[in-house]
Amino acid sequence: MNEQETIRVVLKGDAEAYTGLVLTHQAKVRLVCLGYLLNAAEADDAAQDAFLKAYESLSSFKGEASFSTWISRIASNHCLDLLRARKRRHTESLDALLEAHGDAINKLFSKPEVEEYKEGERELLA
Repeated sequence: MNEQETIRVVLKGDAEAYTGLVLTHQAKVRLVCLGYLLNAAEADDAAQDAFLKAYESLSSFKGEASFSTWISRIASNHCLDLLRARKRRHTESLDALLEAHGDAINKLFSKPEVEEYKEGERELLA
């Protein structure tokens, strides 16, 4: 069964037939995602998301391009969305955090004085 026939079968309700498309194209889609995200675990998740998005919008596949091209574009767009979202996340450098909250951060990572522990806990530290 070729890809067009497989897609018709999936659209008629046979979701299991989609597995064949996934198996055929999963390596390429994962490589597309890996190229954008540079992290194997994130690429695996993104590839899975791309296949899910493709499945959900399979009725909009017109067949003007190959399924491979179409799913690769979905994967690329999804990865670009992930990268944009990653960029929007607010992050501060360690230096900025230390400058603003140095005393509190240093206290978190410093060893407490033994006197701060109860009598029974001091024995555990020795």
